[in-house]
Amino acid sequence: MANDSKKKDEFIWAALLHLGMNMWGDQKAPLKPVCDHLRFDEPVWREVTQAMHDIGMNMIVIDLGEGMEFKKHPELAVKGTWSQDKMRRELDRLRGLGLEPIPKLNFSTLHDAWLGEYQWMISTPEYYRVVEDTIAEAIDVFDRPRFMHLGWDEEDVGSLQQRFELMIERHSDLWWHDFLFTLKQVEDRGVRPWVWHARDFDEWVARCPKNVLASWAMYGRTYNVDKVDVVRHVKMIPRFKGLDDAGFDQIPCATTWIPNYYAKYHLKNNDVNFPLTVQHCRNTLSPERLKGFLMAPWTSTQFSRREFLLRSIDIVGQSMKI
Repeated sequence: MANDSKKKDEFIWAALLHLGMNMWGDQKAPLKPVCDHLRFDEPVWREVTQAMHDIGMNMIVIDLGEGMEFKKHPELAVKGTWSQDKMRRELDRLRGLGLEPIPKLNFSTLHDAWLGEYQWMISTPEYYRVVEDTIAEAIDVFDRPRFMHLGWDEEDVGSLQQRFELMIERHSDLWWHDFLFTLKQVEDRGVRPWVWHARDFDEWVARCPKNVLASWAMYGRTYNVDKVDVVRHVKMIPRFKGLDDAGFDQIPCATTWIPNYYAKYHLKNNDVNFPLTVQHCRNTLSPERLKGFLMAPWTSTQFSRREFLLRSIDIVGQSMKI
């Protein structure tokens, strides 16, 4: 079983890899998926996971989305969606590589296109039933993992959903109700919930249960607040320490992806973000609450992204020496 007590104190070096990709953008016509087939190349997946093993990484967070079938909701599948039997066989292979597999399903309204028509039924009895069913099946297939990642980032109509044809955002107590509902589904099954820290920082710290495993991310190129090249990073950098001071266990997230706000710089890579994040958090966070680091390349697992993914894993390997 993945929920192995021997892993409890092992420092985590993880990567987030995508099986499903229907998590950005909304539909152009009702009831049709963003993409009707799985955008995924299995040989690349196998090469990248082997590379993770080779450098000594020990965890893989699998963004499932439409990539795995849900037996109670076969309507969520697309062409190429993996059967649960295939997923179980792959999980055995990953564990054989020393990689602890963690399921991820994102329930933020910015990243829930994988839910098909249910993304427009937010906060209804039907929606809650689908949420409960998909979480339960993921936990069952992954054999009650230590953690389950629930996403919950960037639910913000005011900026990120402006390109959508239909904008949906929960506010105030409704957001908290649905957020806490998903946490309970995970906890009731003996698994620890893992989420992105999001929304107003002070409110989140005050209202989020302390048993939640938190990930915060700052995708910039410096942790010196006097030298930031993106103004909002001045407020983002201290949040790692703020979460630590509030008593949250953390797995900080970093990337090799180049955010859109760097377009004007014409960068060829963002290879500095991950090692700088490791260095900053090693120097500022409590060792007992710093549980590891997560590489999120934010790209599909396809032949066209093979070199980028392998470079991302190599950067983790370099950063493990810091």
